[in-house]
Amino acid sequence: MDCAPLFRVIYVSRNRMPDGAASRPAEIEGILSTARAANARAGITGALLFNRAGFAQVLEGPLPAVGATFERILRDPRHGDVVVLESVPVTERAFPSWSMAFVGEAAGTKAAIDRDPAEAARVLALLRDLVATTAEAMC
Repeated sequence: MDCAPLFRVIYVSRNRMPDGAASRPAEIEGILSTARAANARAGITGALLFNRAGFAQVLEGPLPAVGATFERILRDPRHGDVVVLESVPVTERAFPSWSMAFVGEAAGTKAAIDRDPAEAARVLALLRDLVATTAEAMC
């Protein structure tokens, strides 16, 4: 078991994927597949919200792994105008069972994603609620 201190990053970004509703689900599935495998190897958990406007994501795990993952996201051309809402050490994970939970537009996330750093706790709570609701709907 890894005893490294936990770290959490919450960020939002604008969606820079080319318009094309037909290809978007496949691209999102590719992002999720890659992220879930890489995160499981690195000890990262978290959640991703996506809608046409952008992304909101929570990454949590050992600082070196979270930092390396976030650096890859910053270089990813599908993300624009990245805003870090929170970057802090934490004592427990918000998404311990998810290498990358996903919430999409079907879960009612069509509104603009809040980009105000003062709203980090609200974004985290929103993701937790949506993930819990989505998981219950899958049962």
